[in-house]
Amino acid sequence: SVTSGSSLTVFSNGAGGALGSSLNSLQGSGFNQNNRPDTTGSNCNAGENGRQILNPAAFTLIGYTIGTVGTAARGYCFGPNYRNVDMQLAKNWTFKERFNVKFALDFFNLFNHANFIASNLETANFSASGLLCGPSQTACTPTNNVVSAQQGTPNSISSGFGQANNVQPGREIQYSLKFTF
Repeated sequence: SVTSGSSLTVFSNGAGGALGSSLNSLQGSGFNQNNRPDTTGSNCNAGENGRQILNPAAFTLIGYTIGTVGTAARGYCFGPNYRNVDMQLAKNWTFKERFNVKFALDFFNLFNHANFIASNLETANFSASGLLCGPSQTACTPTNNVVSAQQGTPNSISSGFGQANNVQPGREIQYSLKFTF
């Protein structure tokens, strides 16, 4: 089986202004974990390499107008791909017309491909803290509401953003011996 990953939506956490100001959220939704950042034009999954599934360079808050919805659409990204090969090797023997013996080896995830779990990707939020607004890069206000810089992590990337932390079970092998009469 080979499948592409399920669609994912990237959310940023509640906004925190730099210089001691607090914004609570980027838009007036009343919930501070459902804000979406802007896209940069880069492919969301272009950086997929090992555990890193989402491309951090695909998102930004620089140029974002506070109070609007970000340009990152719902389902903009895809989770990790899934690749799996299961196989069985079996041998049947018949004797005395009514007795049968079957020996089987069953392989699950035969090539031991790492299949990451997508649910962990959604918990690594895009950071919206340390925002500065306007050409003078001062505290954000209702009239000075275009983000021009962000203090702290570069490009709003929090540690672990877009990385998978869990993997589905590795290769498993089982054998069986069946006798029918």
